[in-house]
Amino acid sequence: MVAVFERGIGAYRQNPSSVRPTVAGAEQWAYARVNGFLHALKTGKFKRKPYDTDLLPEGHPLSSKEKGDKAALENFPDVYTTPEEAESRAEVLGCDGIHEHPGDAYGFDGVIYMPCSSHRDYEAAIKDQQKKYEDIDFTPPADVQEEAQRGLDWRAEHGRGGTEVGVARARDLSNGVSVSPETIRRMVNYFTRHEVDKQGEGFERGEDGYPSAGRIAWALWGGDGWATVGQLDS
Repeated sequence: MVAVFERGIGAYRQNPSSVRPTVAGAEQWAYARVNGFLHALKTGKFKRKPYDTDLLPEGHPLSSKEKGDKAALENFPDVYTTPEEAESRAEVLGCDGIHEHPGDAYGFDGVIYMPCSSHRDYEAAIKDQQKKYEDIDFTPPADVQEEAQRGLDWRAEHGRGGTEVGVARARDLSNGVSVSPETIRRMVNYFTRHEVDKQGEGFERGEDGYPSAGRIAWALWGGDGWATVGQLDS
């Protein structure tokens, strides 16, 4: 429940404009997320769109839990499995040092690392970062929305490609949900890691096996249409 609550806090802080105006703050939003999760845990059904399915017990019918899988951590902003990744992110944020958290609260076996010497310093750094991007529109471009929907359609048709994290990302992108700078950076990291998938058979139209699992996963994350990344770098 701690992990569900923290995800709710993070979701509110990353995109408060998308939250209903009747919600008074981050904690109210997080408690509502926990209540919805408990409902799914008890009844086997979510009231609305499923979320946090990797946190459900392994025997639960809706569980997508991958204990110890690094992919599950992509639901959390700026949570890493190595000190080096956290240190690199700290440099980007302009803060010093890193800090640790027990990984079990995040569905991960072991210690996880976050940038900045304390969580208070991290939150202050994030606020400073958000001010830098006030003039940038983080709404997914039309071609990104279309590519994400294409990925969802392909996955439903062929039964392959991507993870539950990628599917959740595609749902948000296809619906035009505004994303945070941190989320975009995670997406860039994904594309960098999976650039090699373009070399596999079935990635390009006309090849045997098209669309390959790698091509479908690429589409789920929005494809190559993120011009916003250039604005972030500048």
